[in-house]
Amino acid sequence: MFERKCCVKPNQEESFCFSPRFLPFVIDFETQYEIEDYTKVDTIIHQMRLTVAEEETLNYYMAGLGFVAIAQMQNVNNTTVWRRRKSIQKKYLRYVVMQD
Repeated sequence: MFERKCCVKPNQEESFCFSPRFLPFVIDFETQYEIEDYTKVDTIIHQMRLTVAEEETLNYYMAGLGFVAIAQMQNVNNTTVWRRRKSIQKKYLRYVVMQD
């Protein structure tokens, strides 16, 4: 079933490695991790009519950065980032209410 190869290193005990060409299955990473489609999210963001600064702040925020890191990246005050995030939230809530 598996071909075992001996992997012996100096001053270490013997261990075995499995040769990947003799595995009974093939791992296909493209089907395992589907490519996510963000067209719906992009459409919502476009319909919210964000300013360039708000969109940049949203992108950084969605990438997982915090207020301080975003402020440093945009060279603005922490309060400015907080205000932009609040404005994005208001625009999103307005968008949700308009869709209902």
